[in-house]
Amino acid sequence: MGIELKQLRKSKKITQVEAASFLEVPYRTYQSYEEDPKKQNSIKYKYMIDKLSKYGVITENFGVYKIDSIKAISKPILKDYETDFAFIAGEYAKNKAKGSSTITIIISTKASGLRFFKLSNDLKEALKKRINLVSVSNLKNDEKLLIETLLYGVRIF
Repeated sequence: MGIELKQLRKSKKITQVEAASFLEVPYRTYQSYEEDPKKQNSIKYKYMIDKLSKYGVITENFGVYKIDSIKAISKPILKDYETDFAFIAGEYAKNKAKGSSTITIIISTKASGLRFFKLSNDLKEALKKRINLVSVSNLKNDEKLLIETLLYGVRIF
C-alpha cells in the first residue's frame, strides 16, 4: 500500500492536532484514522492522504504563509529596493488569511514608478501570492487601511 497517514504527517513535521486542523476534522477523528489500519481503504482516509500531501504547498490560491516566512522571503527583496520599513496588513495581519488571500504590504521605499511596480512583481514571484503593495504615502487617501495597519499591522522589515 502507499504512504500511511502517520508517515505523511511526520514527514510534514506537524502534530496530530495540526493535521486535524488542516484537514478540518475533529482531533479524535483524525487520531482514529491514523491508528486504525482498517480505515486505510476508506474514501475518507484517501482524501486525508491527498489533502495532507498538499500541506505546506503555497500557490496563489492555496496555502497560507506564517508571518515569519513572509518576512524571511521578503527581506532580501525589500533590502534591494532601499526599503525603510514594511508592514503586513489585512487578513494576514489579523491571522485570518485563507489560501486565496492577498498579502497586503504597506511600505516606505525610495522605489517609485516602474521600479515600484517591479518591486511588487518581485515580491509576487517570490511569495507565489497576489500582492497588494501600498506606499505609505497612499495611506493618507485610505483612512480605513491606515487605521487597520495601526491596529493590526505586523512589521516585517
